[in-house]
Amino acid sequence: MNSQMKKMIDNLRLKGIKAVPSEWLKRYLEKSKADFFMANNLVVCEKGFASYLLTHDAVFIVDCYGDGMFWKKFFIKFGYELGKKRIIFATRRNPKAFERRFGVRVIDYDEEDKSWLLEFRLKKKSKKNVPPSELLKKKKKQVKKKEVVK
Repeated sequence: MNSQMKKMIDNLRLKGIKAVPSEWLKRYLEKSKADFFMANNLVVCEKGFASYLLTHDAVFIVDCYGDGMFWKKFFIKFGYELGKKRIIFATRRNPKAFERRFGVRVIDYDEEDKSWLLEFRLKKKSKKNVPPSELLKKKKKQVKKKEVVK
């Protein structure tokens, strides 16, 4: 870990970001090549962490680390709950992988930051929506009882 990254993680610890394990922050900062970490609107659970901003019609994911499919479901449900029309995020990684895995589309490219802006359009609200807070609760494994055949 270089001294700049260690300093950034130490500063985050001083700001009260104790809920995010240091290993996660280190890996996220290395992988994303981020210059900063936004601690506002921070959600932390056993699946990882994410921070976001809200616009008039979208949830903008600023930082996200962990189980991508979990966070996709979380933010889709969160977006529906807030009445938003889309989920937006940026990446410096190849956008093709995100298009295939998450069904997003590229909406812009920032030459200066060398990052892609991607969006996921929310469809009409489903009747089966579960609040995002329910996703954060630890699920107990249900054990099926074996039927005894006589």
